[in-house]
Amino acid sequence: MSPQLVRAAPLTPGRIAVAAFVVAVSLRHGGVVLEQFPVETRKPFAVLAGTCAAFLFFVAPIPQDAAYHAFADQRGFCCTCGSFGYTEDGGEMVIPNFSDVASNFVIFAGGICGLLLLMAQDDLDVAGDRWELSVCLPIFFGSMMAVTMGSIYYHWRPSNSTLVFDRLPMTVAFM
Repeated sequence: MSPQLVRAAPLTPGRIAVAAFVVAVSLRHGGVVLEQFPVETRKPFAVLAGTCAAFLFFVAPIPQDAAYHAFADQRGFCCTCGSFGYTEDGGEMVIPNFSDVASNFVIFAGGICGLLLLMAQDDLDVAGDRWELSVCLPIFFGSMMAVTMGSIYYHWRPSNSTLVFDRLPMTVAFM
């Protein structure tokens, strides 16, 4: 088996516009980030970050293997005539890939509980600085709820086109 070569992505006007925006933001706010590093490590860090960004910009997207969407448990959950149960047929009222879809509600509950806790932080004496409690944690808990919605959408009909809705909210939560 021969190794696959990484192919360059076509330079479209959209990619160029995104690159120009990223460069403009980096030039405007990059100094603030670099000031946090010791003087002797600023230039190597900037070169490394620029090299990585250039590599990611010029490399084409890596396609996802279609077998990725074949889950171990592909049973649906069906409600017919008042009885509930797993089914493997394509009957009506079936929630496909039920285990994967339903497991996301735990993440949603965590996001709701976190936001409720932040709303009641004055009454509960929650520890943390103002930035963390007013910006970081609400974004995190809100993105947990977005992860739930995106993941449910993806697992309901798994494909490459719905996979972005599963992964995109996770990137916000991980940041």
